[in-house]
Amino acid sequence: MKPLRLSALLLLAVLALAGCNGSEKGEPIASEDETVAVVNNSRISLKDYQSAMRQFMANYGKMLTGAEQHLPEVRRIVIERLIQEELIRQEAARKGVRVTDQELQAEVSASLEPYPQAGFARILESQGLDEAQWARRLELLLLTRRLVNQEVSEKVPVTKREISGYYQEHKKDLAVKKAVRVKNLTLADEDGARSLKQEMARGKRMDDLIAEYSISPDRDASGDMGYIEKDDLPLEMESAVFGLTNLTEVSEVVHSQDGYHLFQLVKTRWPKQLSQAEATPMIKGILMRKKEHETYVAWMTKLKERATIKVDETLLRAEEGF
Repeated sequence: MKPLRLSALLLLAVLALAGCNGSEKGEPIASEDETVAVVNNSRISLKDYQSAMRQFMANYGKMLTGAEQHLPEVRRIVIERLIQEELIRQEAARKGVRVTDQELQAEVSASLEPYPQAGFARILESQGLDEAQWARRLELLLLTRRLVNQEVSEKVPVTKREISGYYQEHKKDLAVKKAVRVKNLTLADEDGARSLKQEMARGKRMDDLIAEYSISPDRDASGDMGYIEKDDLPLEMESAVFGLTNLTEVSEVVHSQDGYHLFQLVKTRWPKQLSQAEATPMIKGILMRKKEHETYVAWMTKLKERATIKVDETLLRAEEGF
């Protein structure tokens, strides 16, 4: 779903602002009509909060050890995200920023194109979403991207002096790390993946099997995942791809939340120290992300300071959210 990729600053900002500054706390508000928060007279319903909690836990719950002890923090992150989303909608309306039905439909089509229908449905289910909820999230992402580009990204230039200074300060760290380039074949079931591995052992080309069977969005690129460095993938996948040593070698079947994978080694890239010219795109990206994050946090803080935000803490604490 490449067209949807936003800067990581959005998630970082949620975590950075998780204290929910600017809200009035403690006194229950409108619990009889199941309202968990109010943002400038727009309500966030208990139903929406519960849905957001389910989605959060579907995506991140497995990463939390002792999930119960993290529940207050998770509740705060989820309600903060909902508040920020409502503020973004309101600010977009105030600025006249909108997403047309035609733009939304074009993005829906582009986002669905890489996925076989069964594979996409399974991904939605794993994230606790139905198609209507996904379309609504997609619309919000488009709106957020447009508004954040206008209000944040376009206001954070990076100068040549900053790039040069960063290079001199971090020269030793600016190197290309060892990486492997692999192809990925993903299936929904383990038996199918093992069967295809046997077919490759008998001479079947992985490209042909990817085109016919893979449920991963990288199928249209013949499964090419690009260069992968250490810590880019979950441990079980990383062990498999970095365990490949011979070109065209195929891994054992690897299970992840996305399905059952076979990886084939295409190329190994060895470590190399970068010159300033070679490092410039990387440095610019680092500085841009840092500035975008700082600018986004300041922008969102101002939105919150100008807003009237009330959270029903009693109702929030009463919700398990799982």
